[in-house]
Amino acid sequence: MADGNVSKKELKRLIAASNDLHAGLAGIYATAGEVRLDERTAARTDIHDFGAALGPFSLVPADQQNIGAWLNGISGWTSATIGLLNACRNAALQELLLCEDEVAHMLSLGAAAPQAPAPALIPANYPRLMTTESRPRQMKLRWWDRFQTADGWIAATARTIVALTVVGSVIALGIVLTIPEAARAFDPPLEPQPWRVDEPPLSPPVEQQPAPETLAPPALEAVPVEEPAGPSPDSEGLMEQVEPETGIAPEEATQP
Repeated sequence: MADGNVSKKELKRLIAASNDLHAGLAGIYATAGEVRLDERTAARTDIHDFGAALGPFSLVPADQQNIGAWLNGISGWTSATIGLLNACRNAALQELLLCEDEVAHMLSLGAAAPQAPAPALIPANYPRLMTTESRPRQMKLRWWDRFQTADGWIAATARTIVALTVVGSVIALGIVLTIPEAARAFDPPLEPQPWRVDEPPLSPPVEQQPAPETLAPPALEAVPVEEPAGPSPDSEGLMEQVEPETGIAPEEATQP
């Protein structure tokens, strides 16, 4: 979590540590009804019922779904519980010192000791955490966390190399994109060129064949028309021979 991000492994460790704290708080609230303060300590702290002073325990265990809200609300639970326990401890320590002074004074005077008040009561079994039994702290970061925080000369060198590579790449890209523009600024201005439309190539012209000359029809020569000749003597004799057979005159035979 040193790099500001929580990995899956770190989340599991965080949930496990949160549930350890939840188990400790649950044990305190479960045995709160068995705690009885003595009269003078209860008067000093104004706590006559330890279980009622703590109240009910409604904190749920931590998991992946509620770890965010759990971390936001756990400080209130721990502050209230630790504050009440510290008040009882400080009041009990003050009463212990007062009792030692009273016993020493009575011994010096040789006077009889008065009747002792009812002692305080605590649960027979409760979790104890000694100084040497505390959870060890993680003193060494993972390699990615060390790279992100530049922890150590190896991680710092690697991070410097990566940073120089990224910055150098950006500078090189800027130079590549800038030099052609700068070189183009020193080129002589170009004369405006007329617009030219690319047209498809034209096919070669087809040679036209000359139209055949029309020949005038030849002039017709006038042919003289001969008048029909009259019937010959022989034909008249034949006509006369046909008339008796048919009974039709020649003039009538020609008519339809």
